[in-house]
Parts: sequence; structure tokens; C-alpha cells
Amino acid sequence: MQSGQFEIRIGASCQDIRLTDTLTVRSTQKLTFKVHTNSTFGELRGHPATKPYADELIEYFIEHSGIDFNLGDNDENFAETVISFFPIKNMVLFCKEKFTEPELELALSKLTEQVRIYEERV
Repeated sequence: MQSGQFEIRIGASCQDIRLTDTLTVRSTQKLTFKVHTNSTFGELRGHPATKPYADELIEYFIEHSGIDFNLGDNDENFAETVISFFPIKNMVLFCKEKFTEPELELALSKLTEQVRIYEERV
């Protein structure tokens, strides 16, 4: 299990929380970060090894996806916030011919290698 603080909420429903407490976990095992097609851009940006390349992929996604992120009066980080919840496999779905399955496999290999090199040093 990963280390960290976790808030436990108990209630009749998600709208009716009656008891909360925080639990601190200190793991004795180091968890390896696994990159896969369902890794979200947010997860990739959250890891020091994959953040720079994930940022490049997000910029590419914004430019080539065909999605108009300039809706209403959203702030300048709106697109990145929305995309952070997308799995990396959405590059193929939304970018059509501009980002193919083989390119996805190459990106996954590159990200996996970045994690491997990082974890060897840490």
C-alpha cells in the first residue's frame, strides 16, 4: 500500500457524512510506478520521471485533438485540468491519424524507460 494520509468518511450517503477521521499509513514497501494505456495524464504529470514528456504529450493533445477548450470564461489551465483525467490511450482516440497505436506504444515504452532510469537512481 502507498504511504500517505487518507481521510475516512462514514455516512448514510455521500451527501450525509456523519463521521470523518484521518488515517496515516507508512508503507514498508516501495511501490513501483507502472505506466500503462490507462495511466492518466495527471498520474504521468505527478511522477518526476514522466512529467516533462507528459507535458509534451498534453501540448500535442491540445493542438491535435480537435477539442475546443476555449469554452466560456475558463481559466488558462482549463484544458490541462480536463486532460489530466484522460488516460493516455485517448491520444489515439482524439488525435485520429495524428497519433497512432504504434506511436502510443512508443510513448508508453519511453515513459516506462524514464521510470526505470529514475527508480535506479533513487
